[in-house]
Amino acid sequence: MKTAVGYARNSLVWILGFALGAAVLSAVVLPVRVAHLSVKLEWLKAHPGDFEIVVIGSSRMRQIVPAVFDAACRRGDQRKDV
Repeated sequence: MKTAVGYARNSLVWILGFALGAAVLSAVVLPVRVAHLSVKLEWLKAHPGDFEIVVIGSSRMRQIVPAVFDAACRRGDQRKDV
């Protein structure tokens, strides 16, 4: 019969093993560069003070209308239904 201490120990061992494996992989495998994304990230790093908000999402994301979002930010609108 397993106890709570046994489950906690096994969970801790699993988490530490996962972290160790991730650390080893990140040291061995070169970072992947995605051409179109890397250019945007480099530009963002070169202009750190130009943005207050960065929205990350799919190019098919339709929930945010940029013009409405920008207008609400300019007004300082705190409403949830904008």
